[in-house]
Amino acid sequence: MTHKEAKDEGSSSSSEEEDEGFKQLWAKFERVFSDEYHLSPFALAAAKKWVRLMADEDNTHLQRVRDWLLLKINSRSRGKPESHWQQGCPEIVPGLRATPFWDISEPGLEWVKEIQDNYDVIKEELLQLRHSKGFQPFRQPSWSTKIAAPDQVGSL
Repeated sequence: MTHKEAKDEGSSSSSEEEDEGFKQLWAKFERVFSDEYHLSPFALAAAKKWVRLMADEDNTHLQRVRDWLLLKINSRSRGKPESHWQQGCPEIVPGLRATPFWDISEPGLEWVKEIQDNYDVIKEELLQLRHSKGFQPFRQPSWSTKIAAPDQVGSL
């Protein structure tokens, strides 16, 4: 057996172990996503692809979400609040800052400017969809405001 063949065979074995490890991990995630968040089969398929990306420890952009999901699959209720603004929140994402107002000049918030700059276009697209089949306006839970929807389904 050549060195390359041995290397390829070893990576295949490692890949099989990784796949088995991912299957075990996914079973835990699937329980959380199904039981607590009631994801549809379609949403579960999308979540599975996302979890595979999130499971890569080299992906530092997803570290906070990875930490939160690890709390969830290990039946820990929530992380420690980072600030007093998070007191009473049912879900705490570890390391996520809470502030009543964000300064869009902060690193990582560059995308907000693009949305602000395109507000009129986005609004027009939404208004054009308003009368389309399947369009459903946002409804808040009825307990969150005193402005009831005319059809008594949620609040406005």
